[in-house]
Amino acid sequence: MTVRHPGISPTNDLVAKKIFSNPDITCQFIRDMLDLPAKNVTILEGSNIHVLPSLPYSAQDFYTSIDVLAELDNGTQVIIEIQVHHQNFFINRLWAYLCSQVNQNLEKIRQREGDTHQSYKHIAPVYAIAIVDSNYFSDDLAFHSFSMREDTTGEVL
Repeated sequence: MTVRHPGISPTNDLVAKKIFSNPDITCQFIRDMLDLPAKNVTILEGSNIHVLPSLPYSAQDFYTSIDVLAELDNGTQVIIEIQVHHQNFFINRLWAYLCSQVNQNLEKIRQREGDTHQSYKHIAPVYAIAIVDSNYFSDDLAFHSFSMREDTTGEVL
């Protein structure tokens, strides 16, 4: 029994775009990966198909950048990033996406409630899920989970 077409990978940019453009699939994916109930899904800028400037065109000349932002029931957000080609600083870029999203959320809070120290208590968590074809770590584990915790007690920040 063939589970999927042998020539099509779900991490192919165009295939991933199709998969994550479906809110039900994206919500279920977040539930399965993080055990968090997704409320709604918004596809961010960058989900468009682009053509590389070369002639004649071939399938390799088309690419997308897939960034999905899901908002959960409690205001928590999840970024889903697809990276099909090895990129030396991908982990740094993912970290920058997380920090940028937290900062954007804080700016919205400040616009709504004023620029006070009380704004910080309204910051909701932001998670990231990265689906990659390359191994960015020295082991062969299929899943890695990172969080900001106190080193001794393991208490979540």
